[in-house]
Amino acid sequence: MAWVKWSQVLLPYESGGLNVITLKLKNLSLLTKWWWRFLTNENTFWVRVIKSIYGKSGGLSCISTPPDNELKKFSGRVWTSIIKIEQPLTKLGVNLSNDFFKVVGNGMDTSFWNDKWVGELSLKEAYPRLYRLESSKDVSVADRVGFADNSIVFS
Repeated sequence: MAWVKWSQVLLPYESGGLNVITLKLKNLSLLTKWWWRFLTNENTFWVRVIKSIYGKSGGLSCISTPPDNELKKFSGRVWTSIIKIEQPLTKLGVNLSNDFFKVVGNGMDTSFWNDKWVGELSLKEAYPRLYRLESSKDVSVADRVGFADNSIVFS
């Protein structure tokens, strides 16, 4: 039996390794794929279930703030674990908040304040004072933005 150091097995082919990634990295990549699926498959049944439990954003609006308040009541659930993967990925140099953006589409499933749909920040982060003054914080883009005479109209 030949013994090989695990660190050698993990190296890429070019460096003489077997290009095996760690289970932790594989798990993080698969969990990240669920984020992507949630943001791109808005009308699937499982996404509607997640939204009914965690709200329109599915809890992903908690990613820019520590998920204390909003997620404590759901602690221990699988989706909560998926939401919390941003922290270990940030330590590895991957910033999901900057890499994932919400596609607006018709605006019905896009949160006006919580989703990053215009610019690099959510409007809640870009304009915190306006957000504090807002009476309907869970409003969609479709509720606030319309089109008239081929131009955008804010209501």
